[in-house]
Amino acid sequence: MSHIDKLKLAAFIITDGGIFEKRNQIFFDSTDEKLIQCFVATVKQLGIKNISINRGHGTIEVSFYSKKLVKDILKLIGKQKTINLNEILKLPKSKIKEILRILFSTDGGVSLSVSIGKDGKRRVHRKVTFTSKKNPENLKIVQFLLKLFDINSKIHGFDLEIKGKENLMKFQKLIGFIEGVKVTGK
Repeated sequence: MSHIDKLKLAAFIITDGGIFEKRNQIFFDSTDEKLIQCFVATVKQLGIKNISINRGHGTIEVSFYSKKLVKDILKLIGKQKTINLNEILKLPKSKIKEILRILFSTDGGVSLSVSIGKDGKRRVHRKVTFTSKKNPENLKIVQFLLKLFDINSKIHGFDLEIKGKENLMKFQKLIGFIEGVKVTGK
């Protein structure tokens, strides 16, 4: 079992997943087929073969049972489902990008808005967001990780926002979203 795959699994869990500790069960929910495929691929990399996939009402739930992985993931994220910054900082930057890509693909999005200035001209505003209502501490950690790539962001409530042409271009070039994932508007 690779440590990076455990950290990737943890990224899925803290966003759209969870752990039933007493049942030794890990699950992940999504409406996006590509995210489900990425989650399943990560789980398989960790040696799990018996994976349950349930489809219903537009949502897909993937789950599996593993006492060892439940124990290992809880060591990484704790009961509060917090990104383990110390563990991530041990990784090369290429692997940190993978973790950020998962986080933004699961609980992130892109928004565009148009406003009319006092001069009557239209202005288009673009931003990439990451939302963490389960644990707002994750916003500060993601913000710190983005700084490693010289990407500036601001936190507003439960959202981290990346704005400005230079920051958005760096995000697109260096981090981005998982290819094929339907990115939502936030």
